[in-house]
Amino acid sequence: MPQRGDGERAVERPRQRPHPERTRDVAAIGEAEQQQPRDAEEWIEAPGPVGPRAFILRVEGISMEPKFMEGDMVVIDPSLEAFPGHFVAATRTRDEATTLKQLRQEGNEMYLYALNPDWPERIIRMTEEWSICGRARWKISDL
Repeated sequence: MPQRGDGERAVERPRQRPHPERTRDVAAIGEAEQQQPRDAEEWIEAPGPVGPRAFILRVEGISMEPKFMEGDMVVIDPSLEAFPGHFVAATRTRDEATTLKQLRQEGNEMYLYALNPDWPERIIRMTEEWSICGRARWKISDL
């Protein structure tokens, strides 16, 4: 787990890049695994124990409202197994676009689900084009 200079446990937040289709802007997960602690934009104290590769996504956009609002930070932990009902970060392989969605299952099919009923692409079928990068562990919101 990365440590700050004062010894507190912290979660690294990688540099951000906008989602190409503007459905949700989040930190670039594909790059996060190769980044070193010195590359972090800022350090944020983890609300509790996290795996060694945990990172933060900053929510931009409205696809997951009302549960996740613009500006919320979500701690993603790749070491936690994701099951239907969990919130996950998923990356599309062809362009490394990343999104935060709820994982759902219908029969043998898995889906990424946007909570906002007005979102145009509310259901994304999990195909080989998508991979789950980690499970959401905590939400950190500004007061």
